[in-house]
Amino acid sequence: MTTRRSAAVATMLASNPARDGRDLLESLPDELVAHILAALPLRTLSVSSRASRLFARIRARLDADRISCALELQRFPFRDGIRPHTKEGSDAFFRDRSLRDADVKVLAKACACGALATCRELHLSFNSLADGGLAELASSFSWVTMDSLRCLSLYKNAIGDAGTAALGRAVSSGALPALETLLLNNNQVGDEGVAALAAAAAGGKLRLLSKLSLSANRIGDRGAVALAAAGGAGGFGALRSLVLERNRIGARGMHALSREICCRGAFPLCGVEGRRHMSIFLMDNPAKARPVYSAFSWRRSGKGAS
Repeated sequence: MTTRRSAAVATMLASNPARDGRDLLESLPDELVAHILAALPLRTLSVSSRASRLFARIRARLDADRISCALELQRFPFRDGIRPHTKEGSDAFFRDRSLRDADVKVLAKACACGALATCRELHLSFNSLADGGLAELASSFSWVTMDSLRCLSLYKNAIGDAGTAALGRAVSSGALPALETLLLNNNQVGDEGVAALAAAAAGGKLRLLSKLSLSANRIGDRGAVALAAAGGAGGFGALRSLVLERNRIGARGMHALSREICCRGAFPLCGVEGRRHMSIFLMDNPAKARPVYSAFSWRRSGKGAS
């Protein structure tokens, strides 16, 4: 959707390079400028000289922003965390760097400018990242779709509902289409944040997710019910590991999970034998997990409601 919007803005600027177009250019955020250039490259334009000068200003502004971003990353102590993965992509390891929200803004700016567009793994665990930092990072994902990102590791931070909800909205927009592993354990995530992730899954935006770790948070019945409903809607078709230990899930949440697991259309891999079968971890919650584990046995025996 962002690309379509950018193409529309670019076309308007090219066809109307008058003062109103220049005024609009000055009001555009840098990230949208990047999308405009991607949507309508200069070399393909056949426009007036005034429009060409206008696009030259756009390109100069984008280049200046990229230079600024590069200089910030060069000065920043975590720049060594970006490591080549293959010639097609890289990994970013910023684990245990004592990073705070203000630090992550540099990384968010790099993401928004496309500097990490080929990143396959982004590790930010064991830091002091809170809601504001994750919200800004999630917003940068929305500007430049992270098509290559497979693993997002955010465990052992101070992330709550607001940050997780922002991440859920970014995922719902299609920003992380290839995500396979999401680690949010040992944070402060509650029902609202989990509901946002569940909504993204129910909308088909986490169809490749194979591991979701949410242990040691503040998730209660409402969050568990939301996850169960997303599973019932087919949102977790590839999920192999769901970790919900050490939360606040009561009998209502356990019942919702067990009811969906008993249905063949929900959580499809929990009825599969062998190495690909789904595992769920629910220890140390207020309610006993026996109904859920019994539902697993029921499914794996080849039974279950159709």
